[in-house]
Amino acid sequence: MDLAVALGEAHRLPARLLAVRVPQAVAEERRRRVRAVARKKGRMVSARRLALAAWTLLVTNVSSDRWTGRAARMRGRARWQIALLFTLWKSHGRVDESRSLKPWRILCEVYAKLLAMVGQPWLFLVSCWAYPHRSLTKAAQTVQKHALHVASAFGRLPSLVMAITTVKRCLAAGCRMNRRKKHPNNGMPERTVDTWRNFWFHTGDAGRIDERGYLCYIDRIKDTIRRRGENISSYEVEAVLLEYPGIAEVAAVAVKADEDGEDEVLVCLVLAVGAERLDPVKLLDFCVERMPYFAVPRYIEVVEEIPKTPSQKIQKNKLRERGLSASTWDRESVGYRVRRR
Repeated sequence: MDLAVALGEAHRLPARLLAVRVPQAVAEERRRRVRAVARKKGRMVSARRLALAAWTLLVTNVSSDRWTGRAARMRGRARWQIALLFTLWKSHGRVDESRSLKPWRILCEVYAKLLAMVGQPWLFLVSCWAYPHRSLTKAAQTVQKHALHVASAFGRLPSLVMAITTVKRCLAAGCRMNRRKKHPNNGMPERTVDTWRNFWFHTGDAGRIDERGYLCYIDRIKDTIRRRGENISSYEVEAVLLEYPGIAEVAAVAVKADEDGEDEVLVCLVLAVGAERLDPVKLLDFCVERMPYFAVPRYIEVVEEIPKTPSQKIQKNKLRERGLSASTWDRESVGYRVRRR
């Protein structure tokens, strides 16, 4: 759906309203979250709010001949990345500030700062990026010192090449962290190189692309549980449980067992809308066939929702602090034994 609308009470800016209907499962999940938030705040959810959950709405002032509906949706998926990028440019490059009131000077200043923000990371990549003890703060200061030199060379390719080469040499020769014995800046240069390998920052997070093309955060890859001498990946446990029919969300954490203080695996489950009541024994039978014997959860608890941050990351620290509750199901209480295979 692509409709022409006008925004604002006074100026009435011409714009386009793009509406895309989402799959039924996605709409139900959105409604579940809306109801959960409203329940926490003690409010009622309007029928209009629930109806809008079935749609993804985008507003843009770019004309349809320049942006098709599909192109606008693709940009919408990356909007949070664009917003973070502009936030960084405003805080570091001050692209939203000017010391002049003349429009032509402000526009010139904005273009110059945007060029600097785009060119600076490229200079880092081709000069000091390979050094684990590099200081990006010093590197940024070096680029700022040579900014006028580089800007004056625009329009003359040989001069521009010479100016950029000079900046590269300065960045490669210096821009290192100060050595400090008491509080060293970086004691693990190998880890730094590994984290920034292939010019990408590897966060150690796991994610997935849903049917709409959105990148969804799952968990930390290295978030392991230590149980009786074995390392258990919570991500792998959760991946198996999400394959079980009727389960919408899973969080696996380590909790202390009563008898010997050893870590045991607790899984908190959120059932899908309309799912039947969960049978823990059948769920464990499902797990035994698909994961190592030591990774099969001991404790199972069905909850209404799993605590998350505003960016939808699961707050496992809250689940660990809460530990076991009266509604937690323990497989040893019913004599369920998992044999080594």
